[in-house]
Amino acid sequence: MTFLERIRQRLEAFGQSRDLTLMTKLFCEDLGWGGPRGFTRRRLQLPSPLSCEVTAVPVAQMSGLPVYCVKWPQDKLPGVTARRAVQKALASVSAEHVVCYITRDGRQLAFTWARRRDDGKIELRTLPYEVGSPARTTIERLAEMAFSLNELEAGEPPVTAVVDKLNAAFSVEAVTQQFFADYRRIFADLQRQLLDALPPQQRSVEAKVWAHDYALQLLNRLMFLYFIQHKGWLGDSPQFLCRF
Repeated sequence: MTFLERIRQRLEAFGQSRDLTLMTKLFCEDLGWGGPRGFTRRRLQLPSPLSCEVTAVPVAQMSGLPVYCVKWPQDKLPGVTARRAVQKALASVSAEHVVCYITRDGRQLAFTWARRRDDGKIELRTLPYEVGSPARTTIERLAEMAFSLNELEAGEPPVTAVVDKLNAAFSVEAVTQQFFADYRRIFADLQRQLLDALPPQQRSVEAKVWAHDYALQLLNRLMFLYFIQHKGWLGDSPQFLCRF
């Protein structure tokens, strides 16, 4: 089993059971983080318009920077307002932290990194994950959070090294570059398959233009469908396209 497959297996099992010990195993056994010593579970009273209480359970830490897990009381992941409310409620313990959210039905997860910018403000960056989804981006970004044995040889690294690793893992630029690289690869492969499906005598310049336009239109429509699926507008199911 590869490292990425092991991470996926952890996430899938966590979604199915919502057992917080699996998130501790992901961070401590797979990613090399330390146990959540020095941190305790906290009940967070979120103000209006949320007006609800959630519990943040520590599952790991590295150099004093904690990772919490929150079982979100809805079947949809928290929006920006809710994630900001949780960040503010945890700020008294640690201004910078990671929170893993899991929905009530266990189908969706999200990892949010509350990072301090150069201007002192706290910025939230989030990596979503859907149980059963073939998407690899979040799994690959989580792998960037791993500490090797060499990095831990002298004990836990300075917190600046932890912050640097998290900034790299949650980098918007890295995710965007990976998306376009994957898009170009799939686009070129689809074009080739469309042309290969034609008899050799029909593979003209016009056919290449047709394959290009057809592939572009198909991928654009699929991205639109995934967008409205993410919004819950397709049967209120985050896996509508896979199931139907």
